[in-house]
Amino acid sequence: MFKTVTLLTALALCAAPAAIANAESPVAPPPHAAIPIASPQENTAAMQSFTSIVGVGTVTGAVVGGVIGAVAGCAIGAGTLAITVIGIPPGCLAGGAAGVGIGGALGTVVVGGPAAAVAGVDLIQTLIAPAGSTQYAQR
Repeated sequence: MFKTVTLLTALALCAAPAAIANAESPVAPPPHAAIPIASPQENTAAMQSFTSIVGVGTVTGAVVGGVIGAVAGCAIGAGTLAITVIGIPPGCLAGGAAGVGIGGALGTVVVGGPAAAVAGVDLIQTLIAPAGSTQYAQR
């Protein structure tokens, strides 16, 4: 008896979402209503723009951050190791190598993150906009 009740309860729960989806509701639009979205050409242009902006932002951040990190690391390494037997050039190389990695990672996050966020908002707005109303529409 318990297995039958459990099976019937499971079938009722499985059928309930379909019944709710097919029911006419004053809040939900009817199933045949179309929601206007941007055209495929606009979507493609928006995705290409997103890719370009994120790519340029992350590469620029990594390069600038790496250069700044190398200079700062070289200065810190040379200053720290100048008083030891090792000397200034090895200290500069060691500090610069560490600075490039740290600066590159920080630059990617600091510059690439906001670029991705701004480009992402533009992409989402284009994907949900009516056709012909975006900046990528052919005029």
